[in-house]
Amino acid sequence: MSTVQLERKGAIAIVTLNRPDCLNAISDRLLIDFQSRLDEAARDAHARVLIVRAAGRAFCAGDDLTELAQSSYDAGYAQDFISRLQHITRTLMLGRQTVICAVHGYVVGGGVAWPLNADFTIFADDAVLFTPEASYGLFASGATTLLLARRCGQEMANRILHFGARVEAPDLLRLGIAGEIVHKDALDRRTMELAEQLCALPAESLIRLKSAHAERIRDDLEKALAIETQYCMEASLDATSRARAANKLSRA
Repeated sequence: MSTVQLERKGAIAIVTLNRPDCLNAISDRLLIDFQSRLDEAARDAHARVLIVRAAGRAFCAGDDLTELAQSSYDAGYAQDFISRLQHITRTLMLGRQTVICAVHGYVVGGGVAWPLNADFTIFADDAVLFTPEASYGLFASGATTLLLARRCGQEMANRILHFGARVEAPDLLRLGIAGEIVHKDALDRRTMELAEQLCALPAESLIRLKSAHAERIRDDLEKALAIETQYCMEASLDATSRARAANKLSRA
């Protein structure tokens, strides 16, 4: 079974992260499947709104440290993995479809990028966001270094990125990281309701608004992705960082 699933409901494409047994941790396979499902949705001329959501108890537990710690993780593997992460962000932010991200439970590390990449975000009241990369010597991806500060200010972004500060649902809303908070049992219903409201608008309005935003942010986005790619590569190939990841796994 694919680690990411795609379904259609009228003009709404729904992409679901589907590694629930490991809290949708980001493996190479998940990235390949995610991009494939996004490309498939993009080819559907009738899909005007894209929902990104997740199965199971959490939205995303961050990078799969098992893969990072394995002996076969080399420069080629790292380059492919990081390139896939960054390309998913480009697809979400620069594509033609309006993107809603529905988040519940833990949203960690690399998974933090995807709600930041979306045009609309709905978080469940059990959501907890944090970025532990710096504590391992790793680095953020998905334009998180740019977009988080634009949402909550540079000072708070620094606290989240440097110290892995945990941000829970009420503060996610207060800081502007979440567009709205709903009870976890209402997350799917509210997400579909918002998607249907968007689909009720003229198609050209959605396309023009998305295009205008993409053009405003494109240059800054590409600069952020390039810098992140460089530092992600350096960090992920550093022996000390890899040892920290392995030590984390041994204690889990």
